[in-house]
Amino acid sequence: MQVINQQLPTTPVVPQCKPGKMSAFRMIHYLFFLTVLMTSVSRSSNQFCIRRYVNGQWTSTGNCGTVASKEESKASLKKMVEDQRAREAICQEGWLNYNSRCYHFYTGTPRSWFDAQSHCATMDSNLVIIDDAEEDSHLRSHHPSETFWIGLNDLKIENDFEWIDGSPPHYTNWGQGEPNDSIDEDCTTVLPSSGYWNDYPCDLEWAYICEK
Repeated sequence: MQVINQQLPTTPVVPQCKPGKMSAFRMIHYLFFLTVLMTSVSRSSNQFCIRRYVNGQWTSTGNCGTVASKEESKASLKKMVEDQRAREAICQEGWLNYNSRCYHFYTGTPRSWFDAQSHCATMDSNLVIIDDAEEDSHLRSHHPSETFWIGLNDLKIENDFEWIDGSPPHYTNWGQGEPNDSIDEDCTTVLPSSGYWNDYPCDLEWAYICEK
């Protein structure tokens, strides 16, 4: 549906009358001019709306939505910019920002899965939960040569994997034949180079990724 809108002036220009008496004809003509000036009409085959300048802003009736004032538009744009800056600044120094989440890669001191999770918890975070292939790929691109613990495990029920927060996985990237629980493997790593996931015994020590 194509809608043709008439360009609206920011502030209507009202014609000035000369001092003195005004005839009835001129009064009618003047009021008609104001009506035309103060109203903008948008038409299509099945849409009709009227926009009027009332109390300092353009308002509408009909089926053409709300028309914000110039001040409201500026305020809305300012809020959008502030929200974007807040999302970008949400992570403290040393943490990676991605999709309004914060990640930290710990590679200096390998830890067991349990110790890694305990360390994450001291920073109000958990071992990472990977929701989709894009997030998975983005995280792997930062340290492709490391093996990392992630938050996926089947500690409660064998072969029933869940994330550290108890939620079921909606995305996985297991390597061929994995998970296989060959030697009591209940915790999950991201392997180097290939990026595939593998289950390992939780007491092995690897690097890890915290998320908050």
